[in-house]
Amino acid sequence: MKILKSSQRTLIIILTSIIIVSFFFIVRLEIKAAELQTQWEKHQESLKANSDVLEGLERFYRFAGLNLIKMDVAGITLTAGTKQSLQSSWLEIQSKSISITTEGSIEIEAKEDISIKSLKGDVNINGKKVNLNE
Repeated sequence: MKILKSSQRTLIIILTSIIIVSFFFIVRLEIKAAELQTQWEKHQESLKANSDVLEGLERFYRFAGLNLIKMDVAGITLTAGTKQSLQSSWLEIQSKSISITTEGSIEIEAKEDISIKSLKGDVNINGKKVNLNE
């Protein structure tokens, strides 16, 4: 029986090592793929649960225009630009002002002072009812 030369042994050891490393790399990739699949399924469930909100945003985008809305991690920002009026006449965006008409409630969070020109109905500020006509 012929004994392998040292160069052949070295080559066999290198090839065996490559095969073993490849096997572990493939197993690691399969685990990552399973994790990504789980995250994708959770994301799809979240989209289904929030479909009414997404449909409302899509409708708002069509009416107001994409350049007026900025969405990021911090939240949703309405930017006043050139005058835009919605067909439903409940929102009007002009230069430096936003006009909203609603029968429900409106919540405003501002970094600066807010100027309200016209107000009808009850007003709650920080949970307390305030009469602005006094």
